[in-house]
Amino acid sequence: MTHKTLVTLGPSSMSQDIVKQCADQGVCVFRINLSHTPLEEVAPTIDKIRSWTDIPICLDSEGAQMLNQNMETEAVTFTKDDQVRVYFDRVTGDANNISFIPEGIALSFANRPEDVEQMREACGPDANTICKIESRPGLANLDGILELADEILIDRGDLSRCIAIEENPFLQRRIISTALARRKPVFVATNQLESVVLRKSSTRAEVNDVVSTLLMGIEYVNRRDSERLEDDCRIGTL
Repeated sequence: MTHKTLVTLGPSSMSQDIVKQCADQGVCVFRINLSHTPLEEVAPTIDKIRSWTDIPICLDSEGAQMLNQNMETEAVTFTKDDQVRVYFDRVTGDANNISFIPEGIALSFANRPEDVEQMREACGPDANTICKIESRPGLANLDGILELADEILIDRGDLSRCIAIEENPFLQRRIISTALARRKPVFVATNQLESVVLRKSSTRAEVNDVVSTLLMGIEYVNRRDSERLEDDCRIGTL
């Protein structure tokens, strides 16, 4: 059985060579994380990827968090009792100043069917809508969300922030079985083969996790960017 792989492109993988390697390995979708892509860079980033490949691009809307804007250096560290001025205008951050985006908090989690309807209104009827299940309301309203979504994605990272980690494996199985019963494709994301970012091979536990996830019947796995994308893609399509 062939499974599909979604790959997130980021700073370390945004190159023609890596995109070509992933395409050669059968990647089905390239993902751009809008939480880490300034609005003014979205269109140029899409144009760049399209000049390298015709594989579809997925835009992942900003999550329910606030992010700091540009810093003088990535080495800034804040410690207890530091006095830091917080801005909501764009300023370059340093050890004493920091600014956040957005001015409000963007709620991209699929919490209710109404959230899916609003996304479709914003993106148009032809957009393929992947709804991320990563919150308690999303779990509670899963049936209604599945009625309107084209596909769903289980984000195990954000889900584990509101659900005890030992519950995650069982919730993953329940979400997958519910989606498959309604013939909706499922992605599973976060912490898959994560050790290969720094090592030549994955751990036995990671391989077991991926294979077990695939055997649950999902159609997709999601890999984040790393310097070993070729190995990631090959293992992700077992």
